Amino acid sequence: MFRRLSHVAGVAVVVLAALGGFTTATTLAVSAAPTWAPAATAPIHPGVQTRTTSGQCTANFVFTDASNNVYIGQAAHCTGTGAANDTNGCTAKSLPLGATVNLGPDSTAPIAVGTMVYNSWLTMQ
Repeated sequence: MFRRLSHVAGVAVVVLAALGGFTTATTLAVSAAPTWAPAATAPIHPGVQTRTTSGQCTANFVFTDASNNVYIGQAAHCTGTGAANDTNGCTAKSLPLGATVNLGPDSTAPIAVGTMVYNSWLTMQ
């Protein structure tokens, strides 16, 4: 699924292993949607704050694979290591796969800790 993404500058995705020690990325097959708690009560959901050593962003989509592993997405620029205007995914630098991502507004006591397992910028390069 992710290997078919368009390589248009400015369109990028980062996938984080939401609640596990995943360290490698593979093509993800999307399965039937699991039952989720309402966003108002779920601690991890689209819109939750994500924090890395390069800055903060918010999560977007929730993904699952055929093994029911849960992943959340964020824009690739959220893990960019260059200037704020470095938005060309073909040349912009990023944190490496395996980078730690804290979920929640407080990185000293996060709701959960994720691991970056896919980054479209790194894949394009």
